Amino acid sequence: MLKRKDSRYYTGKRSDDWLKVINYSYADVWVTGLTDDRKWLLAFSDGKPAGTCEFAPPLARKTVYRRLESGQFVKVRVKYRNLTKASYLRTPAFDCFI
Repeated sequence: MLKRKDSRYYTGKRSDDWLKVINYSYADVWVTGLTDDRKWLLAFSDGKPAGTCEFAPPLARKTVYRRLESGQFVKVRVKYRNLTKASYLRTPAFDCFI
């Protein structure tokens, strides 16, 4: 949380004096398939599951769908908040292709 030194806290209101800043981490993972609702199934390089990704731009989605249909896994870099207790990525979002 970033805040101005002389700022006040307002109950139930947002202020430009207090800003929530998220320190994202990055991971290179494999897209190994799709869920029923078209989320990407992710896996770490060692083959362990990494969770699912639903945040990607349309062009990246199209590219991944095409490559998965031809039987290829796709390596991508995702940004995420942290790891869950089960060692999955929390809220992973597509960053780039590797």
